[in-house]
Amino acid sequence: MKVLHITESLGAGVEHYLAMVTREQARAGHCVVLAHSMRADTPTDKLDAEFGFLERRVMVPMVTDVSLLKDFSSVLHLIRLIRQERPDVIHLHSSKAGVLGRLAALLAWTRARVFYSPHGFAFLRLSVVASVCVCVCVARECVCVCVCARSIVTGKQIGRAHV
Repeated sequence: MKVLHITESLGAGVEHYLAMVTREQARAGHCVVLAHSMRADTPTDKLDAEFGFLERRVMVPMVTDVSLLKDFSSVLHLIRLIRQERPDVIHLHSSKAGVLGRLAALLAWTRARVFYSPHGFAFLRLSVVASVCVCVCVARECVCVCVCARSIVTGKQIGRAHV
């Protein structure tokens, strides 16, 4: 099975989580690809060592703030990546990648199953809640990394959540 992970944030907890999950997926024999942006908190000096086992690691231009032009460009990059990789599963991480990745998956006409995992509490910020609600409603599944996140997602009745 080919799994494509997409994240805008690759620092702190998201980096650690993705390193663990992708390593286990690769160890289980899956083809794993990671697409991420570069931010100030991205640990560029250790990415090759941390993710050297991946089939491929791809840089995708994404910015945290809402920018119609830059977000449109990011969606185009993601559409090309999805069509090129032809994944069976697309796993989205971070609020921005959740929204842009799901839109790109829809526009790429992929048959891949799409999952979204919110990390941290960014999805609780009022500026982010609307876009995450759209992403979760359109996505088939919301994979929560803790019981607290699951209770928030199901409490807001914005989609099916699995811990």
